Amino acid sequence: MDVSTIETGVATTEARGRETRFSHLISTEATDIGLKRRHNEDCVLRMPEAGVFCVADGMGGARGGALASRWTIDALENAFRDRTDTHLTADRIQQAINDASIRIKAMADERCISGAGTTVVAMAFDNQAPDRALILHAGDSRAYRLRLGRLQLLTQDHSLAELAGVKHDRFLPQAFRGVITRCVGLEACVPLETTQVSVAEGDLFVLCSDGVNKMVTDTDLEDVLNTCGGLALPLLAQRIIDEANKAGGEDNSSVVLIKVGAGPGVPDALKANKPKTGRVRVNHPETSTSVMPSTMSVCAKQAPKSVRILVRKLLRLYRD
Repeated sequence: MDVSTIETGVATTEARGRETRFSHLISTEATDIGLKRRHNEDCVLRMPEAGVFCVADGMGGARGGALASRWTIDALENAFRDRTDTHLTADRIQQAINDASIRIKAMADERCISGAGTTVVAMAFDNQAPDRALILHAGDSRAYRLRLGRLQLLTQDHSLAELAGVKHDRFLPQAFRGVITRCVGLEACVPLETTQVSVAEGDLFVLCSDGVNKMVTDTDLEDVLNTCGGLALPLLAQRIIDEANKAGGEDNSSVVLIKVGAGPGVPDALKANKPKTGRVRVNHPETSTSVMPSTMSVCAKQAPKSVRILVRKLLRLYRD
């Protein structure tokens, strides 16, 4: 198996002066080729010194998908390698993803590779306001948050299954399975969906490729995170990968875990924000409001109702 797991709570890069900004975050990663694929086209990024994490799931085979996910991760890493700003910004992530998309499309056109691209789900923590973070994504790679034992999906899949209103694409005709409606590599400007989420001491964030969530249901994932929560973070990540393979391992599977408040130097804002119930107060310049553990979509571009109805009608016609 092509497996890698690493844990860190302190950056080891040359950016020693910035490593304490996010020293309260402990992170790990695991990736596996699965049981059915010949190549691993997933790629992951952890930059704990910058508070930036990402999972990319490539499409188009070893010549296309593997490069697409690798170049997307490289673009993000380059964008945040010398991060000096104290406030997080979606613009830097958007520009990095756009740069990667242009490069991927040019490569695909030059090599006549059809369908080369990658999904992406990136998470950036705000050092100035440690009780918030941004998640940006395109495709069906996901972000979750485990808080007080309850797992919540923080992203909405950009997929035909989502438009059709079905929980899993196995309920779709074979020709429509695995079809996503947004990705990196098709256009110069990638329509990323940006979601602002609250952060509290004790939260566990999960970023994963669809090789995990299509094999492991949200209920089973919640059970694994709760029953195995006492494990060291790398072992917990590996347990998630093992569950995906146990269920069939039909695709590459990758996961990044970020535990909040597990390292030294927990910010006072997070200590004050430690949840005792499902309700958490988010304080930052844009808004000071109480929100339930649901996402606050900043620029979610959901398909119009008419489009969703049309997709469902087309699927019914196909079945008939």
